[in-house]
Amino acid sequence: PDKNSPVIVTANYKLTFDVVRNAISGMNLWMLVLNTHGVNVWCAAGKGTFGTGEIARMVKMTKLATIVSHRNLIVPQLGAPGVSAQD
Repeated sequence: PDKNSPVIVTANYKLTFDVVRNAISGMNLWMLVLNTHGVNVWCAAGKGTFGTGEIARMVKMTKLATIVSHRNLIVPQLGAPGVSAQD
Protein backbone atom coordinates (compact mmCIF):
# COMPACT_ATOMS: atom_id res chain seq x y z
CA PRO A 1 0.00 0.00 0.00
CA ASP A 2 1.01 3.62 -0.48
CA LYS A 3 -0.10 7.06 0.73
CA ASN A 4 -3.12 7.05 -1.60
CA SER A 5 -4.37 3.59 -0.65
CA PRO A 6 -7.78 3.19 1.01
CA VAL A 7 -7.99 2.50 4.75
CA ILE A 8 -10.42 -0.16 5.97
CA VAL A 9 -11.43 -0.10 9.64
CA THR A 10 -12.30 -3.32 11.45
CA ALA A 11 -12.42 -4.87 14.92
CA ASN A 12 -9.97 -7.24 16.59
CA TYR A 13 -12.66 -9.93 16.87
CA LYS A 14 -10.68 -12.92 15.56
CA LEU A 15 -13.26 -14.23 13.10
CA THR A 16 -13.87 -10.79 11.58
CA PHE A 17 -10.18 -9.95 11.46
CA ASP A 18 -9.32 -13.23 9.72
CA VAL A 19 -12.14 -12.89 7.17
CA VAL A 20 -11.22 -9.29 6.34
CA ARG A 21 -7.50 -10.07 6.17
CA ASN A 22 -8.12 -12.95 3.77
CA ALA A 23 -10.57 -10.94 1.66
CA ILE A 24 -8.12 -8.07 1.15
CA SER A 25 -5.05 -10.23 0.61
CA GLY A 26 -3.12 -8.86 -2.36
CA MET A 27 -5.12 -5.61 -2.45
CA ASN A 28 -3.43 -2.23 -2.25
CA LEU A 29 -4.97 -0.93 0.99
CA TRP A 30 -4.39 -0.42 4.69
CA MET A 31 -6.31 -2.01 7.56
CA LEU A 32 -6.84 -0.13 10.82
CA VAL A 33 -7.81 -2.55 13.59
CA LEU A 34 -9.67 -1.22 16.63
CA ASN A 35 -9.32 -2.80 20.05
CA THR A 36 -12.85 -3.98 20.75
CA HIS A 37 -11.59 -6.46 23.35
CA GLY A 38 -12.34 -9.32 20.97
CA VAL A 39 -15.98 -8.32 20.43
CA ASN A 40 -17.51 -8.21 16.93
CA VAL A 41 -18.15 -4.86 15.21
CA TRP A 42 -21.92 -4.74 15.74
CA CYS A 43 -21.84 -5.56 19.46
CA ALA A 44 -18.78 -3.35 20.01
CA ALA A 45 -20.59 -0.41 18.38
CA GLY A 46 -23.43 -0.90 20.85
CA LYS A 47 -20.99 -1.13 23.78
CA GLY A 48 -19.02 1.90 22.65
CA THR A 49 -15.73 0.13 21.95
CA PHE A 50 -16.14 0.48 18.17
CA GLY A 51 -16.81 4.15 17.66
CA THR A 52 -15.52 7.60 16.92
CA GLY A 53 -13.35 7.82 20.03
CA GLU A 54 -11.56 4.53 19.42
CA ILE A 55 -11.08 5.32 15.73
CA ALA A 56 -9.57 8.71 16.58
CA ARG A 57 -7.32 7.11 19.21
CA MET A 58 -6.03 4.48 16.77
CA VAL A 59 -5.52 7.05 13.99
CA LYS A 60 -3.32 9.05 16.38
CA MET A 61 -1.57 6.03 17.88
CA THR A 62 -0.65 4.59 14.47
CA LYS A 63 0.27 8.04 13.08
CA LEU A 64 -2.02 7.30 10.14
CA ALA A 65 -1.78 10.92 8.94
CA THR A 66 1.89 10.33 8.17
CA ILE A 67 1.12 7.11 6.29
CA VAL A 68 -1.74 8.20 4.02
CA SER A 69 -2.39 11.49 2.24
CA HIS A 70 -6.17 11.48 2.75
CA ARG A 71 -8.67 11.37 5.61
CA ASN A 72 -11.05 8.75 4.23
CA LEU A 73 -11.84 5.64 6.25
CA ILE A 74 -13.99 2.73 5.11
CA VAL A 75 -16.02 1.66 8.15
CA PRO A 76 -18.22 -1.46 8.31
CA GLN A 77 -21.94 -0.77 8.07
CA LEU A 78 -22.61 -2.58 11.36
CA GLY A 79 -20.24 -0.15 13.08
CA ALA A 80 -22.29 2.88 12.03
CA PRO A 81 -24.24 3.25 15.30
CA GLY A 82 -20.99 4.03 17.13
CA VAL A 83 -19.43 6.38 14.57
CA SER A 84 -20.03 10.08 13.99
CA ALA A 85 -18.39 11.60 10.90
CA GLN A 86 -18.63 15.10 12.37
CA ASP A 87 -16.51 14.27 15.43
